[in-house]
Amino acid sequence: MDKHIKKNGVLQATDAVYILKTAILQSQARAAKSVNQEQLALYYGIGVKLMKSHRFTVI
Repeated sequence: MDKHIKKNGVLQATDAVYILKTAILQSQARAAKSVNQEQLALYYGIGVKLMKSHRFTVI
């Protein structure tokens, strides 16, 4: 953030918008990653339970 400080330590509006936009996009990416991890864990767990309950054999 220090690299975005301009004249007399005043943050310029365009720099503030850039910082906010970057923070929002990074947060959205982290949220999407978390959701994907949770969905994969759910589907894996469902698959394991199906395999155990139906005694499927892996070929």
